[in-house]
Amino acid sequence: MNRRNLLFLAPSLLVAGGALAKAPKTTEAPPPAQPSAPADPRQALLASLASCETAAMACEAHCARELSAGNTEMKECASSVAQMLTLVRAARALLSRDASLAKATVAVCKDACDACAAACKAHEPHFAHGMHLECKACLEACLSCGQACGAYLA
Repeated sequence: MNRRNLLFLAPSLLVAGGALAKAPKTTEAPPPAQPSAPADPRQALLASLASCETAAMACEAHCARELSAGNTEMKECASSVAQMLTLVRAARALLSRDASLAKATVAVCKDACDACAAACKAHEPHFAHGMHLECKACLEACLSCGQACGAYLA
């Protein structure tokens, strides 16, 4: 910017600066957020199913790597997560279509999530050592999804 442009802008800047200086200063806290409407259990469940599926896919891949390396302790976890993934995907598909079999599938999905969480929990002693963290994430996602299934079914 050259000096000529600055000379033309100077009065505008002074006026704007004066207006800002005269603006009242507020020290009040913003109003509290309005409580939102209760979440739709169907939408909450769809989100939870998607999150659970993502965590379960990582757990399933981890189990496969461990099994291929000879760690047979992962057998139950691998089986449980594969079963749960099938039901999560089915429940998600049926629920998104509002199909007549959605509730029945969600009930079975809840059982699968509970079983998968129990299988992943078996690896809990390793979590503190930074091992089987995929199982930990799957465990947490399954617990959350199981709760969302229960809320939807209620």
